[in-house]
Amino acid sequence: MIIVSFALNGKGQSANGVLLKLKVATYNVGHFNQGDAGGLKISDSMGKSVKEKYIQLNMLSWRDWIGTQSIDILGVQEWNRYFDKDSTFHSETELLKPFYNNAYFGDEHTWIYNGIATNYRLTNIRQKYWVGDYYALMGDLKIGDKTVTVISTHIPWQKDWHAPALDLVTWVRLLTY
Repeated sequence: MIIVSFALNGKGQSANGVLLKLKVATYNVGHFNQGDAGGLKISDSMGKSVKEKYIQLNMLSWRDWIGTQSIDILGVQEWNRYFDKDSTFHSETELLKPFYNNAYFGDEHTWIYNGIATNYRLTNIRQKYWVGDYYALMGDLKIGDKTVTVISTHIPWQKDWHAPALDLVTWVRLLTY
């Protein structure tokens, strides 16, 4: 499995003419590095307290990474509602809420679940399906008199689905200009 993270520093001008710099990133969290839909999997042979401690330590390393990066707009793909298979730890609450006031999520599919976390308010939240369960989650960010569309998406890994998905990405890009 390949996990891809991408960061971009963007600049804009606010309504009062002040330069606005945003750190924007996208991260395919790979179901929290487990490659399994549903979150962190660990051996059932561990005792309950050992298992819970292991999950908490793993989750804290994710939280530490998110906090250290100081990302203004974070797109996530292959997210899970719960961090662990036992549905003990709610991912948004544990990982995003300590740093972001707003988290927007699209449809929750087994393998595809996209989101955007930010302290900015996005409007016009919408989805555009590519093929299968793959989609782009989009929201608009108003900066001065400009509207910037923020997109979190997962391009299909299936070879036959690449071209149709990329054609639709181009369509979305043209639509936002």
